[in-house]
Amino acid sequence: MYVVLLIALVGSGAWILRGGLRRRHAPQVRLGVAWVAASLLFFALLSFWGELLWFEAVGYRARFWMLLWTRLGTLAFGTAVGLLGVHLLTAPLAAKGRGSRTWPDLFGAVGGAIWGLEAWNEVLLFLNRVSTGVAEPILGRDTGFYMFDLPLYDRLFWLLLWVSGVSLVAAVVGSFSQRADGAIQLRRSRDLEAAGVHPVLLASAVLAVVASLGTVLDAFHLLYSPWGVVSGAGWTDVHVRLPALGLVALVTLVLGLSPTLPRIRAGWRTWLGGRAESMAPIRLVAPSRGRWRTWLRSSGVAEAPELAATVAVWTVIAATWLTALVFVPLLVQWLVVEPNEITLEKRYIEHNIRFTRHAFGLDRAEERKFGATGEFTEEMMRDNQHVLSEVRLWDWRALDAVYKQFQEIRLYYEFFNVDMDRYRLGDRYRQVMVSAREMAQRNLPAASQTFVNQRFKYTHGYGLTLSTVSDFTPGGLPNLLVKDIPPKAEAPELLVERPQIYYGELTRTPVVVNTREEEFDHPSGDQNIYIRYPGSGGVQLGSWWRKFVFGWKFDGTQLLVSSYPTRDSRIMFHRQIRERVRILAPFLEWDSDPYIVLIDGRLFWIIDGYTTSTYYPYSEAFSSHEVIEYREGNRARRLASRVSPHLDGANYVRNSVKAVVDAFDGSVDFYVFDPADPIVQVWDRALPG
Repeated sequence: MYVVLLIALVGSGAWILRGGLRRRHAPQVRLGVAWVAASLLFFALLSFWGELLWFEAVGYRARFWMLLWTRLGTLAFGTAVGLLGVHLLTAPLAAKGRGSRTWPDLFGAVGGAIWGLEAWNEVLLFLNRVSTGVAEPILGRDTGFYMFDLPLYDRLFWLLLWVSGVSLVAAVVGSFSQRADGAIQLRRSRDLEAAGVHPVLLASAVLAVVASLGTVLDAFHLLYSPWGVVSGAGWTDVHVRLPALGLVALVTLVLGLSPTLPRIRAGWRTWLGGRAESMAPIRLVAPSRGRWRTWLRSSGVAEAPELAATVAVWTVIAATWLTALVFVPLLVQWLVVEPNEITLEKRYIEHNIRFTRHAFGLDRAEERKFGATGEFTEEMMRDNQHVLSEVRLWDWRALDAVYKQFQEIRLYYEFFNVDMDRYRLGDRYRQVMVSAREMAQRNLPAASQTFVNQRFKYTHGYGLTLSTVSDFTPGGLPNLLVKDIPPKAEAPELLVERPQIYYGELTRTPVVVNTREEEFDHPSGDQNIYIRYPGSGGVQLGSWWRKFVFGWKFDGTQLLVSSYPTRDSRIMFHRQIRERVRILAPFLEWDSDPYIVLIDGRLFWIIDGYTTSTYYPYSEAFSSHEVIEYREGNRARRLASRVSPHLDGANYVRNSVKAVVDAFDGSVDFYVFDPADPIVQVWDRALPG
């Protein structure tokens, strides 16, 4: 139905537009365009409205609008800068009617829009930045500058580089024309000049200013340099590349602006001998050795010397850049530093170690010496029985297989993985292994995977299984402290009063609860127990309009015309734990393995959140690749694996946040666990609470 409605609305608008074009009736054309645009916007807003209702239901409406307005603001800023920047720089072409402005404006606006969609994170970090109180040793800047200021400066640089680059290409293209015989020729320079400056020279000068600013930013990026033996500025970076960056920035600025000066332009034209009185065709003939000026005159370039000046300027800039920032540093590194590496690099290696430890919070580690002997006596075993009894003997993979075999109870339940935790049971502090019994709708028989079953009936998992890490039954099975359906607990602290799991690691599909169709709760022998959801999770379907919105968002006509939902029904979506917290806090990195906990009879999921940065100076980046070496007989083998890929490439990591998600109603609470972390301080200022 939704597709038919969309086609009908867009089709009617297209019919109005077609009639207006045929009759050349401007009001009708505008009406047709507005009708089509409004139809598409209406359906786009349906999804937007559904997400807004979800944020309101979870209690984060203010965060939704904060992040939305920030994204829209950066999108508008980027698009405006891209469009207006290119538009203004190509104005001389339009003033003389020499060249299209459509494609340059379009390229500028699209590039700016892409920039705006990605820059919101850096903007919020910059606007709420704090000082870390730690200064790096080379330029003396606070490390907060590198984490909160420099990322936005880098993004602004790339935006300006895009604007100036597109403008220069447009100006060069606008300097050519095609004759009736098909030959490509240069336009007269005086035909293209406006306000005394040729558009090619104007765009080239702006590009030079941007490139010079980028070179200044490169000085700060030396603090991440890979040239030395470790990450961060080494001897060559500090003593050769840092001064060279200043030289290159100055050369780029001076050479880039010089062709815009009238005297220099006049001298360049005189040298070429170009009269710029008539248009000349381009002759792509290679010059003979030593006859560059003759070739420039004969090729027609002399008729528009600004192009030749631009090419010459950027050739000199590129040569300066390669010489000062690549060849000379390479030679110094090879001939001076590497033969004396220990002496020259020692200081910079110490910087790397110190700042890496600080970036990963390792500087807080307390070092102690423990006197250990090779003796193990019966007395030591008796004195440390509380420790030895909690040594883990169960492998989680083997335990997972046991849980699946003995505790899944029904095929539609599934244990996703096994986590380790600690509980105080009576007067003992026990280490346990625990796994949630989740509903896996994909395990239902094919004939039972109907719309009603998947949306209204099989909505939630049930309970958990919990066992000690080291105990075995006489039959070799784990000692289950919580087991079966309904859950049976061996200790009063482990009683499960609310076992339903509506939110978990396997809950990726939306469900509608508290409907006219009872939900399957749990099996009881040969019978099934049914309930109607008594909680406050999800978005209430309180009106036909909301039913219409979520019908478009998820199930189409089936949900809209279904008679099972009532005004008191609630639709639950974004139920997967990692997805749920990532939508609410996209500025954090989230662990891939949330774990279930039992607190006061209720089940909660806890997931670790990390503040990360790739901009911490002098810090070694984390790599998620782990290589394990082992031997098979006389042969050595290497096994590569990925650990914590969500942190790959970060050179600053703090486990500063933990999110707690209620498995029954889906409520989410974020807790700061490291208030000294400057990044979490910034986000706490940007998003209070």
